[in-house]
Amino acid sequence: MSAGDSGKGLYDHLYRRFFENRARHKGYDFQHAPGGSNPTPGVTFPDRLRWWAWGRWKRRQAIMAARDRFQQDILDIKKQPPGRMPIQGDIGGKSNESVKAAEGLRHSWSVSGGALLVGAVLMVGAITVVFGGEHALSRTEFCVSCHSQTYPYEELKKSSHYGALGADPGCKDCHVPQGLGNFHLALWTHVYDGTRAVLAEMKYDYSTIEKFNERRPIMAHYARMSLKNWDSVTCRDCHKNTKPPGASAKAAHKKMETEGATCIDCHQNLVHKKVPEMDLTASKAQGTMVLKEEKKEKGEE
Repeated sequence: MSAGDSGKGLYDHLYRRFFENRARHKGYDFQHAPGGSNPTPGVTFPDRLRWWAWGRWKRRQAIMAARDRFQQDILDIKKQPPGRMPIQGDIGGKSNESVKAAEGLRHSWSVSGGALLVGAVLMVGAITVVFGGEHALSRTEFCVSCHSQTYPYEELKKSSHYGALGADPGCKDCHVPQGLGNFHLALWTHVYDGTRAVLAEMKYDYSTIEKFNERRPIMAHYARMSLKNWDSVTCRDCHKNTKPPGASAKAAHKKMETEGATCIDCHQNLVHKKVPEMDLTASKAQGTMVLKEEKKEKGEE
């Protein structure tokens, strides 16, 4: 320090340099610090959104867990006998392993909650797909998209069932059980009968009605046996509380109670082109198509 500076403070030259260079400083040392206060850092909207939404529940969970640990540590310290100071990691007889186990339990609960949520979402999605798919596959438009099914559909529109009582039934009304109670039958029909029909569509030639008629008996057998196995549930959906006219009809309907008969056992060839009637009870027992015996006319031997 020069002689002219005598009587001044020991660090006056450092203060002078600080004020001279404060406008172009770039550091945080005392000698190079800026004059005045630093500006408040800006906070953008995404920063606020991240703080309050994305990470908030994790921070809150960590804070609450730390609070619970500290409170428990205080209670454990109060329980210690006089003259014994607990060491860290062994407060109240608790080891680090027990603390880790508790934290692991909390983590497992959070993971279980997430798994339950994901499972619920997947279940809702699966139910939507199953019910929506069943509805889509049951539409008449889907059925007649195969060329072979256009023939029986035209026969349906000319039958006495079509337009009766102001209703125009579709394929599903006879060939797919309806209602939630029969939903398992509807799924089985689509899986089993539908797959068999699709394979037959690829294997056989149905380009003409004559070629379709060659396989009509076996297809009628499949449809009739399905109705037999369902106890004609699709028939009963429309025909409820039937009142058969005449003694012979009443006797036939009595068989439904005594012999396990069902609608399709007697009521065949009502909608589609006539096919020889079948003994469905015998067919079910033998596992193959069994035709009904033709009734002999009076006077024939």
